[in-house]
Amino acid sequence: MAERKLGQRCPHANQCPVFAGKHKTPGLPLFLYRNVFCHRGQKGWDNCQQYKEFEIPENQKPNSV
Repeated sequence: MAERKLGQRCPHANQCPVFAGKHKTPGLPLFLYRNVFCHRGQKGWDNCQQYKEFEIPENQKPNSV
């Protein structure tokens, strides 16, 4: 069984514009968003659209050439 890593900060937090507060978090204050997605471990990361953007290789993104 894979380790879920609950309670760990997202590995992309340092470069994430949402984590840095540069993008608005729809319907949630930033500190709650971070608790639900950024500091929740793999369970939260899997539900974060920004995390998915970082994880998809550039050549597999829909707009890539």
